Amino acid sequence: MQPKHFNYIRSFRRSACLSQKELAWLTGAKVHTGISRFETFQTMPDVRTAFEIAFVFGVPLETVYPKIVEDAEDEVARRAYHMLQLLEAADETVDVLRKREVLSRIPRRGGQPNTYPTHDS
Repeated sequence: MQPKHFNYIRSFRRSACLSQKELAWLTGAKVHTGISRFETFQTMPDVRTAFEIAFVFGVPLETVYPKIVEDAEDEVARRAYHMLQLLEAADETVDVLRKREVLSRIPRRGGQPNTYPTHDS
């Protein structure tokens, strides 16, 4: 099982022949010990620093932090499905129909779309 803050920072940094101090400087971190804490999964960088790290290596954020992105996607998809179920009892106003449309486009685990629950299923 991967740690909660799993990432590939160390792998990318070593492939680029950068020291922790150099990566810290590139991302504007005050001290290089923060990079060490990120690499050893002790802490998670703030959003801006996370994007800066990905930018340094020229890769998408989800390439550096696959576990965090996967967990976030799963949680949002779970909540979207639940919200769709709650909207089943709502009057079909323009707002409700728009919410259903947006929520239905959020894929569930395995790439399956969130389908609006019907009384037939």
